[in-house]
Amino acid sequence: MEATPILILIRPEGQSKRLLKECEAAFGSSIAAVISPVMKIVPVGGRVDLSQYSGVIVTSVNAVHSVGNLYQKSVYCVGKRTEIAARKAGGKVVWTEQDSDVLLARLMAEKPDGPLVYLRGEHVARNIATRLENAGIETISRVVYDQVPEAIGFTLQTAIGGDMHAVLPLYSPRSAYLLGQGVEGLGASLQVIAISDAVAQVWRDQTGGVCDVCAKPDGAEMIRKIVKALRG
Repeated sequence: MEATPILILIRPEGQSKRLLKECEAAFGSSIAAVISPVMKIVPVGGRVDLSQYSGVIVTSVNAVHSVGNLYQKSVYCVGKRTEIAARKAGGKVVWTEQDSDVLLARLMAEKPDGPLVYLRGEHVARNIATRLENAGIETISRVVYDQVPEAIGFTLQTAIGGDMHAVLPLYSPRSAYLLGQGVEGLGASLQVIAISDAVAQVWRDQTGGVCDVCAKPDGAEMIRKIVKALRG
């Protein structure tokens, strides 16, 4: 019987450990895993005064955690986890979309009263605030955290480039870029799963490697695909 593939987790440590538990629950047993973050989340910019804004846009849990308190502001979210975090932080979630493109389209169609503030990381695939400003919706962009690169160590290099069958989920363009820049080679039995087309494109550009892409960019679909890959 062929051994279960190893699972390679490169998200920040807390997120990787939580993801491993969720995958094990769905898989039904323990999973051999390498946890080796390619970046860490560092809050920047100090306290954000939200009193001057009528609404807040958040596309990641990291943005919510970096701010800490949303003070009953109207919040527009990407992803269920972000929504949960926003509610816990005191925000009043207006609606949640599955990805930033859908969120942006809905904001532009419904034109909520401004000014809005987009709480984001230093590195983003697209600046929602700029797009909204161009559409006539007053929006300020505030960087509240940085995605600081972590060194790619021997264990991760071996897992990525070795002969063992390995499953690598990719959740963000930033992590795909950092790993693609730092890894020395891809193993023939490496199976990569990208949460979105945007993430997949970065991986292809950086490595020339192939990857499977989720039908919809959400956490539940990623776990389903990870477990399917682990079962072979």
